[in-house]
Amino acid sequence: MCELRCAETLSCMKNTNPLPPTGCAVAILLIVLTMNSCAGLGFTFRSLTRSSSDYDALDDERARGAASPDSIRAETPAAYWTQYRGPVGDGEYDEAGVDLTWTAVAPRRLWSAAVGPAYSSVVVAGGLVVTMEQRREREAVVAFDLEDGTVVWEHAWPGRFYNALSKEGPRATPAIQDGLVVALGAEGELRCVALETGDLRWRRSLLDGSDANLNFGIAASPRILGDAVIAQGADHVAAFELATGELRWRALSETMAYSTPQFGELLGETHVVVCAKKRIVGLDPSTGAELWSFPWNFLGDTCTQPLVLSPDRVLASSGHGKGAQLVRLVDGEEGLATEVLWRSRRFKTRYNEPVQSGRFAYGLDEGMLACLDVETGERVWKEGRYGYGQLLLIGERLLVVDEDGDVHVLRLGDAGPSEELCFEGVDGGMTLNVPALAHGRLFVRNERELVAFDLRGPER
Repeated sequence: MCELRCAETLSCMKNTNPLPPTGCAVAILLIVLTMNSCAGLGFTFRSLTRSSSDYDALDDERARGAASPDSIRAETPAAYWTQYRGPVGDGEYDEAGVDLTWTAVAPRRLWSAAVGPAYSSVVVAGGLVVTMEQRREREAVVAFDLEDGTVVWEHAWPGRFYNALSKEGPRATPAIQDGLVVALGAEGELRCVALETGDLRWRRSLLDGSDANLNFGIAASPRILGDAVIAQGADHVAAFELATGELRWRALSETMAYSTPQFGELLGETHVVVCAKKRIVGLDPSTGAELWSFPWNFLGDTCTQPLVLSPDRVLASSGHGKGAQLVRLVDGEEGLATEVLWRSRRFKTRYNEPVQSGRFAYGLDEGMLACLDVETGERVWKEGRYGYGQLLLIGERLLVVDEDGDVHVLRLGDAGPSEELCFEGVDGGMTLNVPALAHGRLFVRNERELVAFDLRGPER
């Protein structure tokens, strides 16, 4: 598929046919603008072609047998990839065990499993791979065996969010800590279950009474900080006791974006950084008190997760022509103030979260990979089309899963990236799900399939 797409691109580039008549050109322009407008609401126009999941086939596969929790290996690796985009939510993999120096052949495909539709990524702990899915009129958290992909348990509840553009299914990724899994459904159902069995420990709702949901459902993944769960609803952010679900605090009262809260050290203290519809806000994780904010208006509520650049800076970026902005926090007599250091329209991350390595940030600028100097705001390079895919950082390499589900391993350099390997990750639909890495294994999923690959080297 990678080679085919490259050939198609070259064919288009070589096409020297004259431009169509003015009327046709205008019509084409209107179509493109309409498609981009639909994308501006939150999803690409291509999502309109997504079909409903074949639940009968999924049920048949699950009926062939599930593993017992007792069958999970007694010796399992220590928990590592336990939250959205990794241990600290920055999209960087630094656990030992990955060997990307061998690139002559694609890595071994360990197993694959059918899943219901969702935009969720996966988390890994206790010998289990955990994600979310839609099962007809129910949302579910599902745990697969790390070694063979067998379903170990499922925990489901009534709920089905549907939108004509974004279709059905949960949007958020679970989080794991202390033997507990916390998951958030697209309609605001927040549940905590036991990691070993999937048994319910507590539940809360982030949509109270007449509260309106977001246009495309609640999509911000729950985060765990210490012994607290930070969960973002449609119009507020709240913290709950991980063990009991007791409410600690509730903050803000405004329309939120689809971006997951981020933690980071700013001016020597841990801040919770969240994206509302019209601004980015820093909260005190202990009390929920607002510490600082700066305006950030964007189309479609699709602000990507900010980068917290210690000791005192926050990088925000969005698509649809918005671009990026670096803000510095200043500790003054009346509290924390913000100062804009630079703005750039040359780093427009629409659906993918950027990653940082040293003074450089990498992200998909409206589908093309771009490198930004975070000190100056200057774009260093921009090349390679990957659609609205996702990326992770592994040392000096980027792992990019493009919109078609193909996996690209890129070596980074001052002159631009060099592709070392491309292989089919997951097929059968648009792939907007963030990949995950744990214990030398890569997990890629879309709305129909979850696949595990071995990145530990050819000798494995």
